[in-house]
Amino acid sequence: MRIPRYSMPFCAAALSLVILFPRAIHAEQRASGQWGFGRNDPYGIIDAMAAGDVDKLQALGREGLPPPADDLAKAAYYRSIFRLDSSSEYARRCSSFAGDARKPRPPSADICSALLSGNAAMQGDMAAWASLLWDTADPGTPPPFDPGAYGNTPRSAISPAAAEHVVPNLWRDDPAPAAGQGNMRDVPLSARRPFAIGITLNGVRTIAILDTGTNLSVIRPEVAKSAKVRINPAAFGSISTSYDTKGDIDSPRIHLGTADSLDIADRNGAVAAAGRHIPAVVTGNVNLVGTQLLEALGAVLLEEDQLVIHPANVRCGQPLHIASRAAGEFLLALPLKINGKVRNAAFDTGNSEYLTGTGVASHGPDATAVRSYDYHTINGERHASYYVETVTLGDGKTRIPARIVPDDRAPYPYVAGLPFLRDHDVYIDFQKRLACVFTKHAR
Repeated sequence: MRIPRYSMPFCAAALSLVILFPRAIHAEQRASGQWGFGRNDPYGIIDAMAAGDVDKLQALGREGLPPPADDLAKAAYYRSIFRLDSSSEYARRCSSFAGDARKPRPPSADICSALLSGNAAMQGDMAAWASLLWDTADPGTPPPFDPGAYGNTPRSAISPAAAEHVVPNLWRDDPAPAAGQGNMRDVPLSARRPFAIGITLNGVRTIAILDTGTNLSVIRPEVAKSAKVRINPAAFGSISTSYDTKGDIDSPRIHLGTADSLDIADRNGAVAAAGRHIPAVVTGNVNLVGTQLLEALGAVLLEEDQLVIHPANVRCGQPLHIASRAAGEFLLALPLKINGKVRNAAFDTGNSEYLTGTGVASHGPDATAVRSYDYHTINGERHASYYVETVTLGDGKTRIPARIVPDDRAPYPYVAGLPFLRDHDVYIDFQKRLACVFTKHAR
């Protein structure tokens, strides 16, 4: 889930879910410095979690902050290193902080409630997610949401094959039907050569974009209908494109569907991973496989032309870090050496640019250097302004042009998109909580 919205410029199909839970979400907005209400989070916990700043969160957890900020800092820290059970333990303690007549319940306690529900969603438990988020609603203005409607949503389960399997990127310069893999017409040409994989949805073969910038999977309504995906009639939110920085939402309510089976095919058409009871948002014009499904695969290696499940002979000792919002929206945070300094870069394979800079990385160029750009999202075409800045990667020998988007309000400085895989492989082990970036052919 993405709550509130991140700004992910130039995404091929990035997705944000906006759920109307005023108390928890408004509390997070008030607490976050980037929303202009930093006085309610004097320690910067919310912004640090959103930026994936693990060092700051670890330091805050050791400072002995007053309750419930101390538990919030620990819950945010453990979430950011993907230790979700430990994060939930501290979030549960923090969310139970009631306050008294002299000192009312603080916003941080409500944020902890949303954080607890987000952990459930990240672990594939949508029934717990719905129930916990309902608890954060304002009693006087309950949101149009029925948690009971999701009480029978089974917890998702993925069974990846025990041995190494290679899942090819099916995109070609001249898209055509791929034998045994569905049809490339399921992927819009405006998605600009995404990472496309073959899936079988309730027995129906189709194509989906592998998008690490989206948490829940997404199914086009036409595909959901043909595959007889069970759709929950209770709307649970609305959808906005990632670059909606001003908060206006003109999209309809969306629904959660459950695929009884979602299998990922390897290069030979065999099942590389078998998913059961997979939650997916039914909306938009493209199918997406998001990080919630990807994390259930365990260890994966993303290369430019393939996804390797359970890759052999990979040595990685770098801890996995994520940038997240309380209610479960998260992105992988890769430590990249940019211009001689290690900076967090969100990893988003739904982004069609090699490297994009956010407002954090902007230096404010001359007006003559600013250009305009139309880009494709799951909700259609959008418009943004940017300028180009040459940056160095790694040891400084690699120089690339980065698009800097000054109006992008994301809390991390850079986004590494799909073209980043031309020169790098990205290894992620969600079970051991490891993530490494390898220069091509350097492993």
